Amino acid sequence: MTDDDNVINISVIIPVFQDKDGLIDTVTSLLAQDFPKDQYEIIIVDNNSQDGTKQAAIQLQNAHPDLIKVVHQDQIQNSYATRNAGVKEAKGDICCFIDADMTAEADYLANVSRHFDKDEELMYFGCKVKIFETKRTISSRLNKQHGFKMERYFEKGNFIGTGCLSVRRKIFERIGYFDDRLESGGDKEFGQRIHAAGFKQHYDHDLVLYHPSRSTYSSMLKKYKRVARGHAQLVHHYPERYGYYKSKRYYKISRYTPYLAIKLCAISIMKYFYDLPICLRTLIEFRRELRRLAKKRNEGNKDIM
Repeated sequence: MTDDDNVINISVIIPVFQDKDGLIDTVTSLLAQDFPKDQYEIIIVDNNSQDGTKQAAIQLQNAHPDLIKVVHQDQIQNSYATRNAGVKEAKGDICCFIDADMTAEADYLANVSRHFDKDEELMYFGCKVKIFETKRTISSRLNKQHGFKMERYFEKGNFIGTGCLSVRRKIFERIGYFDDRLESGGDKEFGQRIHAAGFKQHYDHDLVLYHPSRSTYSSMLKKYKRVARGHAQLVHHYPERYGYYKSKRYYKISRYTPYLAIKLCAISIMKYFYDLPICLRTLIEFRRELRRLAKKRNEGNKDIM
């Protein structure tokens, strides 16, 4: 983290891994902001992309050298380590995280700034994410209907997804960075850590970011397997806080018996049978990751002895 006096208001941090087109869409929307160009910066943090994304990021930087900075984070392959690398380069008072492939309306940064300006105690702020369909598929339809329940996350869990999160930069000095041991779930752990420390959080359901839907079954499966590994990592590293994932119905085989299917409406039946293979695969992934982490810990204990 820099020690220089803040000369800008917002540092927008974009973690990216192998998503050239999504990155360009995100940066294009940020370049069109109705916000003074001398009051924000865009930090693109590439997580060792091998598909041309890194080159696209450098081209964007060359085209806008006063606004865009590219950082390379090649040591740890996950989004939280990548976000941490961006924070350490940030100069703004506010760190505004946006995922590569998300887009913002022209007044987004102005609204983020307004919320923090009017409340000096506010440390953690999030907004709604609206999913739009890129292709008309079953996966896209269900993803649009059931993805990114940010208001529910905030009300029930005291956290916001990191793709639409803004925080005061000094919060990292007070409670630490994102936990880069986690492949998924770091947004939950970080937000709940802030809540437990007593810092003020806020969610604005009227402010919106946009995210393209996942349109293929394989992309949905990949996501939920990653989430399952993240849950296992939360259990392993924070058993007192997240041990409940081991007993949660989501990771019990009894959850998948169709005892209620006959009572469900057509869309629910479709979702049930769509979700069934995904849920079974995530159950396997969850248990496999727990075993891997336990084995790694036991090997580490043997080395110490």
